[in-house]
Amino acid sequence: MSGFAKHIGLLLHWFFSSILLYPQNEFSYRVINENVFTYNLISEDTPVNPKNLLALSELETVNRFFPIGTFKKDRLTLQVEPRVFVDPISENIDFAFNELYVRYGISEAFYVTFGKERINWGTGTVWNPSNPFLQKDPFRLDNRLEGVFLTNLEYIFPRLTLNVLFSPSEKVNTSTLALKASSTIKSFDYSFNYAFLGNGRQQFACDFSLGTDNLTFYGEGLLRNFSNTGLVDPSGSITPIPQRNRWENVRSEFVLGSMLNTFIRTLLVLEYRYRSDFNTTNSIANFRSFLPGNLELYDPISMGRHSFFSQISYTDPYSKYNVNTSLFFDPITHQVLCSPGFIYNGENIKLEINPFIYGNSLSLYDIQGRVILSFFL
Repeated sequence: MSGFAKHIGLLLHWFFSSILLYPQNEFSYRVINENVFTYNLISEDTPVNPKNLLALSELETVNRFFPIGTFKKDRLTLQVEPRVFVDPISENIDFAFNELYVRYGISEAFYVTFGKERINWGTGTVWNPSNPFLQKDPFRLDNRLEGVFLTNLEYIFPRLTLNVLFSPSEKVNTSTLALKASSTIKSFDYSFNYAFLGNGRQQFACDFSLGTDNLTFYGEGLLRNFSNTGLVDPSGSITPIPQRNRWENVRSEFVLGSMLNTFIRTLLVLEYRYRSDFNTTNSIANFRSFLPGNLELYDPISMGRHSFFSQISYTDPYSKYNVNTSLFFDPITHQVLCSPGFIYNGENIKLEINPFIYGNSLSLYDIQGRVILSFFL
């Protein structure tokens, strides 16, 4: 049995033993059942997927089951979020833990967290370059991504919060160590962080959010000594990333955005992303020439130096209905993705409808539609 599996088993044993032995403790749970239906109008002429080389199905359906439990006793908190994905068409079942961690307050200011946890650093709506762990799903408000196995030390000063995170790997030099300092001055929130991502890869980042009654302005930025973008040369080969990561060739990336309440219950979001280690015009031309062999470099949202995102949404007075439209645009590749959306929030039910309309020949689908029906207990 692996070390991680042993830790999971011990945490589960302690969790259920605590509930049985201490019934007076606080225990809360929520069961979420998501039924995801996806329709794909597959284009067989696109160079990304000629003659449906990827064997994509026209109709996909997945049942997602999230039984979420939280147990609290004095300064101790246990968070458990398993996930079960069932594909009734292929009859595949996938089981994992999105979150499974223990949090203990050594004092009123010092907390230790151990286990698998989601780390939601950053202020960006779509892109989060300052977050060394996870990225968000721009088409969903509910972040149900899988967490990271780590130890999180948090110390809360009167005007400053410090976090030290360590995510182990098989070797010490490939493990991740991240430090973050965050603070607030009136309506201005800001933070600075440093991350060592293993094999000499390092990054320095910051983010901020400035809010007023009708406008919120936010941003993120980083400097790193490595590249996560592979360029395609004229022979169709991907330029290998150097083994040594040094600061002589610094890469940068930043995101700027704003949220504006334009009318009553109407929100406008605008976001711009810049990255220095982008796919150049020549590299993208080479990329197109050697598809689908280099499909691992495909990005349906952005491939160039500049990327833009906008969204306008309206919510009714009782927050039951939300109508929105999202738009992505990459001026280098002329990629366009438009996604109108509708959300209904009932007492124990939620319905999400999102069509995705792709605007150029690189897209995997001309049109893609997703319906998510969720039940809550």
